[in-house]
Amino acid sequence: MRLFNPVDLVLTILESRVQPMNVGGLYLFEVPVDKATGQADTAFIQKLAKQFLNSKMPPSYPFNQVVEHFMFWQKDEGFELFQHFRHIALPQPATVRELLHYISLEHSRLMNKSKPLWECHIIEGIAPEVEGGLPRFALYLKFHHSLLDGIAGMRLTKKMFSESPTEISHLPIWSTITRHRSKLDEILPIDKPVKTIIKEQLSSIKPVFNELTHSITELTNPNFISTLQAPRSILNQRITASRRISVESYKFSRFQKLATEFAVSSNDIVLAVCAGALRNYLLENNALPKKPLIAFVPISLRAKDDGSIAGNQVSFLLANLATHLKDPKKRIKTISGSMNNGKKRFGRMSQAEVINYSAITYSWAGLNLFAGLFPKIQAFNLIISNVTGTRKPLYWNGAELKAVYPASVLLSGQAMNITLTNYDDMMDFCITACDDVLPHSQRVLELIACVTPVIKIKNTRNNKYMNHAIPQTSQTTMTTTSNQPAISRWQRFCQYQPTQKLVKLVLYWWLAVVAITAVQVSDGFGVSGLASLSDLMGLLLVGCQLLLAGLALFCLLDLLLLRAISQSDSYRLQREYPSNVAIFHPLDITVLLSFLPNNLSSLSQKWSQTLLNSLSIQHIYLEFYDDYPQQLKLEQSMPINITMELAESTPLYDDDGNEFATGYSKQIRYPTQPIARGTGYFGAGSLRVTSPFGLFRRQLQISQATDKASAVFEKSFDAGIQTIKEQGQGSEFLKLREYAVGDSMRQIDWKATSRQGRIMSKSYEEENDQDVVFLLDCSEQMRHKESADESLHDHLYGEQQNQQQGLSYFDKVLNAVLLLSYVANKQGDRVGLMTFGRASGDGNGKQAIEEKFLAPQKGVSLIRHLLNETADIMPTMQTSDYFKASEALRKSIKKRSLVIVITNTRQEASDELVQAMQLLSRQHQLVFANLSEQSVDDVVNQRQIPMGMDDSLLYHSLNSYQQTRNKLHKLLTQKTGAMCLATTANKLPLVLTEAYLSVKNH
Repeated sequence: MRLFNPVDLVLTILESRVQPMNVGGLYLFEVPVDKATGQADTAFIQKLAKQFLNSKMPPSYPFNQVVEHFMFWQKDEGFELFQHFRHIALPQPATVRELLHYISLEHSRLMNKSKPLWECHIIEGIAPEVEGGLPRFALYLKFHHSLLDGIAGMRLTKKMFSESPTEISHLPIWSTITRHRSKLDEILPIDKPVKTIIKEQLSSIKPVFNELTHSITELTNPNFISTLQAPRSILNQRITASRRISVESYKFSRFQKLATEFAVSSNDIVLAVCAGALRNYLLENNALPKKPLIAFVPISLRAKDDGSIAGNQVSFLLANLATHLKDPKKRIKTISGSMNNGKKRFGRMSQAEVINYSAITYSWAGLNLFAGLFPKIQAFNLIISNVTGTRKPLYWNGAELKAVYPASVLLSGQAMNITLTNYDDMMDFCITACDDVLPHSQRVLELIACVTPVIKIKNTRNNKYMNHAIPQTSQTTMTTTSNQPAISRWQRFCQYQPTQKLVKLVLYWWLAVVAITAVQVSDGFGVSGLASLSDLMGLLLVGCQLLLAGLALFCLLDLLLLRAISQSDSYRLQREYPSNVAIFHPLDITVLLSFLPNNLSSLSQKWSQTLLNSLSIQHIYLEFYDDYPQQLKLEQSMPINITMELAESTPLYDDDGNEFATGYSKQIRYPTQPIARGTGYFGAGSLRVTSPFGLFRRQLQISQATDKASAVFEKSFDAGIQTIKEQGQGSEFLKLREYAVGDSMRQIDWKATSRQGRIMSKSYEEENDQDVVFLLDCSEQMRHKESADESLHDHLYGEQQNQQQGLSYFDKVLNAVLLLSYVANKQGDRVGLMTFGRASGDGNGKQAIEEKFLAPQKGVSLIRHLLNETADIMPTMQTSDYFKASEALRKSIKKRSLVIVITNTRQEASDELVQAMQLLSRQHQLVFANLSEQSVDDVVNQRQIPMGMDDSLLYHSLNSYQQTRNKLHKLLTQKTGAMCLATTANKLPLVLTEAYLSVKNH
């Protein structure tokens, strides 16, 4: 019986349903070549599995360890193979994508703690990496993290496999250590006496205290990273039990070369590459923190002479990933500095001292992990672990190991873990992420290959290792099936599925045969009348056999017909829809599906087509599935049943009106409703084709292009405001009037004066046009959502009230901006727009999202221009920088304009806001619209009467909050002359329009 070490105990306590503490190794092999045939040994995996199942060898260390009394390791005496071994065959031809899907599911499952905490999965059916290559299979070993760490896992890997391609082992994986009996003392962990452990702990008190004191003095050192520096990030959220495993491989020599060039360690280069990829990933998701991400980097505490293959002997360093820096060279320098600082600190301490020091410094983070109360507040943002592997190729009974991918754990509040190891001449990366909270985590692996030109890493392995491919965008509306990977005839035959009709026919036939045979064998069950019919039963049985033969021929005929009408090259898909559609308005998607029977190439397909024509098949029965954008809400369930008539072929035309083929077409229309603003993309459409006699069906993918559709706001209602015309000195003639003192000579109309007999003057429209520029806040404060004000929304939106309640502040603000733009355009004013709080990072990088600026313009195309340009603007997780926004607007707009600032400010930004508005007021006239929550407005204005002490305290606190905002508005008016509007997002359209007209009249 062996006592848990502190790390093992913590890992055991941390485990929960949403936080399984599983680590694993995914080993990808190529099936060896059979020397007798020179081809792949197709029976190799079966022989391997049979060897495992028939083996009588008991498991060796660490496979025979079971948890006893929660904190001890005990040897298991009741080994049950079925609890640990799985032999899985994926549906062929399976790619690594299907393999990773299976691994993701298995990695998220808890293991039975009453048994040894490991599982072994042999997975076959994986297609070759390149066409014509050797088929592949995988070995997935899953352990509880308390059983071993990364170093122990890689050492176990070297023990399980051989460096010789000819060495054959008849031992199962779990008994492999039996081969190393002579080195058991080196392999097994060292058990220290309790007296020695107590002595080490007592002797570590003073050194740890000194190191903690030294750490306090280092707080001003930029290379020192504390547990309080990690920023809030989308990487830190409350996780679920869902897991997603993504893998990729890169050349190891490239990392070594970069390490030599920059005079840093290869681990520093790995961290820099990951940091660059994470920076770009967060930029793409508009979620890059202003502060650098902090990585949790495990380091081994094993002594040089410790060769054990179990247990956890690790601690952790905090690394500054410098994701706030655009320059990769500066990023590498910062990462190396923080890592070297931590290594020097731990280099001054013994193993016991490092563990105690880490326990103290990470104590609050550990409590947060146990409680899970504040998942967004963490001591670090993610774990990046680089496990030392082997440079030599390994073999398993002649099967070459091609890649090793280490899958790791996710802790509470940590939605991503990056673990990698070097094997042979490659660096194998594995990302473990929580799929429910972190979108497209596999994108990080794609970005690793192109983080920057300076540290670009060439990907030399096939892209099939990616878990999911990112769809390519396309603007074409006519789509066809892309080339599919080559498959065998048997695999192609298996694509044809029997329908329920065929299953019923076979079932009825089987029941008839069973009944007839039973009557014949039992001599009519003793009934004289039935016994006399034995000859008839024999004839019926022969008839059933003939019927079965006929059914088989009928099925063959139906399959040939289905083959003729289910070729992917025979179908075309064209979608028709408006390029811009209004949200919450019905939208019909029109799909033109075309069948081209003459678009067949092979001889067998043409023969099938000839058979189809000779039988005069008049209909094709289809089920259509469409992958519509997420901005659309489907009003009709999928699939859509279609009957395509084959009576008479007609010419088919492309988008440009050119005839491209002759065939049959069917128009499909399904209703949708846009429920969110933004550009959406159609995915792949699919067809399920039913055979002419209804016995079989086949599913096809007929579209992989991504047609684009934008969902935008239309003006909510017509304001009904007539153009205000004032008499003045403009250029547009208004009317004639009697001369008044002060009129200029050019205003006198001499012809009218002679006719009227008195002096008449011309009156002109006053030239009161100006530039109106909206300065829109796109920061995190504008993401807020709340219920709508019923009376106002009844007036504005009518029946759409409930739909509008799901809009964010920014959506409602944008609707108000479009309404006021419509009014201002009618008044002859030019309208422009600029956003702030949207740019990620410094806003100058290639991957950065820049602020949107629309120069002032007017005319009939203004509203459509604004709709198109603002469709994809979304509020971000950034913080507003008012001063930077003011400087940007002053540089972009030189002419004095009416600047309308719309934001949702907080008290902590008031000083910066006043300075920024003062800067703008030197050149422009200001209207400042500050949004407030509807619930706050209801309480402060006593729409909700306080009931009890809690409600009274809430009322006074909100009233104080409102008074603070009013003071800010008063200060802005005094120092900048701005018109300040305190309103809710629901009332903003009317309030903003009234303010504009008030400024216009004065």
